[in-house]
Amino acid sequence: MDAPMERLWQKTPLIRSSAMSAKTGCEVYLKIETFQTSGSFKGRGVSHFANNATKGYLESRGLLDTDTYVNGNSNSNSLLDTKELASRISSTDWNEWSIPCKTSHIPANKRPHLIIASGGNAGLSAASAARILGVNATIFLPAAQEGIKHLFLRHNTGIDGDARIEVNIGGENYFAALKAAEKFSDELGDRG
Repeated sequence: MDAPMERLWQKTPLIRSSAMSAKTGCEVYLKIETFQTSGSFKGRGVSHFANNATKGYLESRGLLDTDTYVNGNSNSNSLLDTKELASRISSTDWNEWSIPCKTSHIPANKRPHLIIASGGNAGLSAASAARILGVNATIFLPAAQEGIKHLFLRHNTGIDGDARIEVNIGGENYFAALKAAEKFSDELGDRG
């Protein structure tokens, strides 16, 4: 029996807050995003970007597996065309957007490489997305976040074992980490 496909993000519950509803005089619901793989709402946006960037990278190099590319088919382990989904938004289960692409047919040295500077949650989200997509990622943190570096270690292996997640301290603050990420991207060039 096949294991269920891991999604880029999870469908999360809305919980009514009676205290906030009473205080505001209207119905208030809280979206519980801590259930996401990365523990943050940022996983939705970052993984959506990572999925689209992976699609663009694969298409530009003729590596997209068109046999498994099925728009909006939640039973397919393929990349989604989000423009097509946007046109069907009213009839589409929002969770379909979280279906990751399949990269196992691509040699590890030809897969995309995600690079991000982050203070924490966005980097965790990128590591989680990279692991699920089976692509490499390098995350640059400011020195003040070095203590959370161990959180990234749980995302250090891709689904097929080929993805590599690296975490580097990029400098004293976020802007230094961003500069380090940009420099790394320039050095990596067309290789990722």
